[in-house]
Order: sequence, then structure tokens, then C-alpha cells
Amino acid sequence: MKQVILKIWEKVKYLDFSLILCYILLGLVGVVMVYSASMVAASKGTLTNGLTIKANHFMTRQLIFFVLGLGIVLFFSLFLNLNAFKRSGTQQFIVLATLALLLITVLVGKEINGSRNWINLGFFSLQSSEFLKLTSIFYLSYIIDRRLSLKID
Repeated sequence: MKQVILKIWEKVKYLDFSLILCYILLGLVGVVMVYSASMVAASKGTLTNGLTIKANHFMTRQLIFFVLGLGIVLFFSLFLNLNAFKRSGTQQFIVLATLALLLITVLVGKEINGSRNWINLGFFSLQSSEFLKLTSIFYLSYIIDRRLSLKID
């Protein structure tokens, strides 16, 4: 256990604390904005088809997802090797997985408000176009990095 803590402590000193602070500040602003935008509507039932709920229901959910997201960000910041994204096999896997998700969305997607953009997984729905945004960022970064490394060599 002591060795694990020492390894984590060694990696903590390489964290970008300004980036994590920005994440925390923006997340807290988001929680406050969700509360201010939904407290009256939630208590009157206009957001829930007439069902009245606690005024802080949506804020509580936002706060839970913010804390979970912070944990995920910290976990990946400490334990993810970013050099893995420089391999072409990793990039091909990410692109193919995203294309497969988009195809699954077209075939078995759930229709909401006239558009079929969601994959229903039972306990939550997934929008594959959000993964396409991340894949675009990863792949463009990979292409730019390859182009720059070819010019330097």
C-alpha cells in the first residue's frame, strides 16, 4: 500500500494544477448556473411534466456528475500514458470505434424529438456524436504531431 501511495505522490508533482483549478472553477460555476436556472421550474413541475420535485434536484445531480468527472479527470491525469495516443494503432481503434457507434446509432438509435441520435443503454442514453467530437480532436492532434515531427526530422 505504501508503494502505491509513493508512486501516486511521484506523479502528483507533474499534474497541471492550473488546468485542474480551471476545471473545478468552471464546474462549480456550472453547478450554480444549473441551480439558478432550474430551482423554480423544478419546484413548480414545469421541467418534469407536472411532477413536483425538490428545488435542488437538478443541482444535486449536476454536483454528483461534477465530482465523478473530477475523479475521472484526476485518475486519467495520473495513470494515462499520453504516448499511447501517438501510435497509429490506437488512433485507428478510436476512429473505428467511433464510426461503429455512429453506425449503431443509425441502426438502433432511440428517436427523441424527431431525431434518432441516442443509444439507449437502459440506465442512461448515449449520444455517439459527442464521441465524434473527441475523436476529431484526438485525430487532428495526431495528424498535426506527425506533420511537425516529420518537418523536424
